[in-house]
Amino acid sequence: MKASAYSYGQSELLSNLGIEHQSIINFSTTNDNELVKCYGCSKDVKAWVTYFIANDLTRHAVVFIIDDFLFESDRDDSSEESEIEDVYICKYISLLHEFGHVKDFINQQHIRYADNKPSVDLVRSEAFADNFALRKMKNSSEPLVKYARKVMAKSVIKRKHENDFCRQVYMETIKLFNEEKLIQWAES
Repeated sequence: MKASAYSYGQSELLSNLGIEHQSIINFSTTNDNELVKCYGCSKDVKAWVTYFIANDLTRHAVVFIIDDFLFESDRDDSSEESEIEDVYICKYISLLHEFGHVKDFINQQHIRYADNKPSVDLVRSEAFADNFALRKMKNSSEPLVKYARKVMAKSVIKRKHENDFCRQVYMETIKLFNEEKLIQWAES
């Protein structure tokens, strides 16, 4: 999916892609939506998103990862191959993070829809998704996964300085995931 697809409304985007749905589940939150904008964005373009939709009695998650998002690498080599690798690594991290939201949605821990008042605790939901992704990469000895783990760890640590929402997500993340390990991965 191209970044320009985000110019459509949610329902129009799903319909244009042939995804049948009766409704999109909208969640109420107490979090400040202005502060949330830093999550999942790169140069003001969302790179990934999960929509939750309803059809009759079933609920589904639809994950989007865009093709053309920007990633600023800190690699010493900037070959075309490493740039392509970096894009795929970001897509891998993004997909794991969004799968964390899907698991949260299924388990209804921080994303709840069982009653007629769907709600989400955005801080805990984002921390849960970050932790899900980090744990999926935790024990890998695969070089590219280890690099992805480093990229994500650095990103999680860096975001804590962006605003209060990101700091809250970071503090929640380290309740569930060892901060020392996160720092170690970011520096490896």
